[in-house]
Amino acid sequence: MRTQVALLLGVGLATSACGQSRSSTTASVPADIRYFMQPEPSGPARSYVARHPDTLLRARLSRAGVLLQLVGRDDSPALDLQAAAWGCAGELEPLAEAEPTAAEGQPQTVRYAERARGFLEWYEHGPRGLEQGFTLERLPACARAGGTLQIALKTSAGWSSEASAEQRAAIFRDKSGNTVHYTDAFARGADGREHAVRITQLGAGVALEVETTGVALPL
Repeated sequence: MRTQVALLLGVGLATSACGQSRSSTTASVPADIRYFMQPEPSGPARSYVARHPDTLLRARLSRAGVLLQLVGRDDSPALDLQAAAWGCAGELEPLAEAEPTAAEGQPQTVRYAERARGFLEWYEHGPRGLEQGFTLERLPACARAGGTLQIALKTSAGWSSEASAEQRAAIFRDKSGNTVHYTDAFARGADGREHAVRITQLGAGVALEVETTGVALPL
């Protein structure tokens, strides 16, 4: 029994800037292999990489963060969308670094062990893109006291962000006009009840806000 917050990451490239298309070879690769998170064979720290066959988005997951790179766009800087802090508005606490680990029996999923007490972050690579999720076994003190839970994402040099007026999505844009879309947020308590989630602007970055009143958490 857990409270889960999950978000879907997709990418949309400005065709006037890129004109990229899917490789003709990907259609012949079995889907269960195309979305595997592959461990990197070199380097002192554990890391995983995944390249989506349709969105041209490459992800590298390591202790340093979750870096997204647009394939074939060397002028586009990496975008880090890992969570940076959690708490409530004005009461955010930074999240600790953690080593990524592959989920047993799920080669398309990578998890980060507790970055704070009761806070698990995970990523799943699939047909719709890279899904980012959080499994929360407890809430920060401010949220337990009635405040709105807030999870702030990292900001990346060379990228601007804009949350939609409806607070249901955000667009990240680099200086060349390439865009990464952040959308489809939901939160579900241990009892199966849905809780409202907003994707909001937080300074130069983006945050998730979750209404947790009456949320069912483990005792």
